[in-house]
Amino acid sequence: MIEGRDTFKDITELVLACLDGTISSDEFAILQARIKTSKEVRRHYLECLALCISLNRYEEESINLPVIQSLPKEEYYNDILQALAENEKVAVAVDVEKTKKEPEPYFFELEDEVVVQRRISRLSVFAFMVSAAAMLCMAVLVWFNPVKPVVAVLTESRNAVWAGSDALIEGDDIRQGPLALSSGYAGITLTNGVEIVMHGPVTIDIESETQVFLSRGSIFSKVSKGAGEFLVRTAGATVVDYGTEFAVEVDSSGSTAAHVFVGEVELRAGADIVKHGPVKRLLAKQAAAVDVAGTITDVKFAPEQYVTSVPSKYDMAVLDSDPAAYWRFANFGDFPVNEINLTTYDASYVGNIDFTDSSDLNRDIHSQALKLDGQGGHVSVKIGWQNANRGWSYSMWIRPELLADMQDRSNHYYILVGEGRYGYLNVSDDGTLEHCYRYNDGTADFRQVGKENIVSGRWYHIAMTVDNDGTKRLYINGTEASEPIEKENTSLGTGSSCKEIIIGTVFEESPAFKKGPMDKPFKGDISQVALYGRTLSQKEIKKLYLSSRN
Repeated sequence: MIEGRDTFKDITELVLACLDGTISSDEFAILQARIKTSKEVRRHYLECLALCISLNRYEEESINLPVIQSLPKEEYYNDILQALAENEKVAVAVDVEKTKKEPEPYFFELEDEVVVQRRISRLSVFAFMVSAAAMLCMAVLVWFNPVKPVVAVLTESRNAVWAGSDALIEGDDIRQGPLALSSGYAGITLTNGVEIVMHGPVTIDIESETQVFLSRGSIFSKVSKGAGEFLVRTAGATVVDYGTEFAVEVDSSGSTAAHVFVGEVELRAGADIVKHGPVKRLLAKQAAAVDVAGTITDVKFAPEQYVTSVPSKYDMAVLDSDPAAYWRFANFGDFPVNEINLTTYDASYVGNIDFTDSSDLNRDIHSQALKLDGQGGHVSVKIGWQNANRGWSYSMWIRPELLADMQDRSNHYYILVGEGRYGYLNVSDDGTLEHCYRYNDGTADFRQVGKENIVSGRWYHIAMTVDNDGTKRLYINGTEASEPIEKENTSLGTGSSCKEIIIGTVFEESPAFKKGPMDKPFKGDISQVALYGRTLSQKEIKKLYLSSRN
């Protein structure tokens, strides 16, 4: 039983809230439970429904009803009954067809078909206010900290690990601000065309498209003509370029060093662009350093200490094989650069040397190559190795230009010659690759000939090895190209010294070399020459070659 009119009033409030969609889930559950458990409540519920149906039917008669939502709760029930009574006085009689059997009023059994709109709770209002405040804060942050402009793009990377939230891949835009490379290699191009190469760990702050701040490590910058002024600032110095290729390094003591490869720079003591200390002009192959006290001193130009281009896949494979020396032959004037921080040998260009970076070079192998014209230009490398007991090896890429239209096909072009220890590698006009070996006294001539001829104008990977027992092997494109040759009862301990290696021409200063009338300097391209103080295995050579194919 329902006790008292207050209970009817409460049920009426719940029913009206249900009908106008403002009932909460908790109130709806209470109303549902009361209807299911009380016959009187179910009757009162049906009366309320009938009243609403009547009001909707005569809506077009302009019935003046009170705005229930604006009345106090205690007036709800009386106002509804009063409105019903007034309406009955003027209502038109309506014939209603009686049904044979009234359905049992059990509306709330169909719970999953009832669409309930939740009233706006205090929590929702609070959440809205918090969201609005957050959006306002974001607007303020954007106002005072606008999105910084794009000033560069990541053009190349190899094994790059970025510090902090940076996770850049090739092609990504780089915005103004700090950039930290923990390890690996990366190349970025500023929007004005300046190219910067980094070898981690290095930290820079790209202040604009024309200015960077170097905090740690070293960078190499290539400024093309027409790019305008470009500056590299550090905590203690400023380097201003004048159309250059140069490296800047900040060491652990805080000193700043500048090494000029091409062109000219101005080294200033102090980080302030306007107010600074002493100034020194540096030309190609010159270097200087500024210490923490602001003193500028000349230092030895050391190009081998800096990476001037992002290594290729082949470069990385060579580094993994632990060479004693490795030249990629970047074009920095009249000296070859051993770029990957390996043991440095005294090397120099002799005669007519040119370079190529034409489109047919595969960047996964090399980006530049020596271009020899067959007139005697070559690279001289002072080795000075003596009696090594681990064997030796070398590897390189060659692209010969052969005179295939000549009737006399006996010309031999010397790719590499090493006094005593390395023998000499040559290729003939008909494409025969040949390695010859002779001791310093001119005795014991051994000759290996490739099984298949090579073709003019194509790139080939060449490797040569000698074991510590004297066994020699020649490889072309990762595959052994001839039968191994061996001198009986002779090891590298005898006559195995090598003072100099010549890349690209004949070697005439030793009796171990016999120059014939048809012998000529090499004509074509040579790139990625690596020297080893041990014997490379067949597996290692195959891996080197395949690294260029993946």
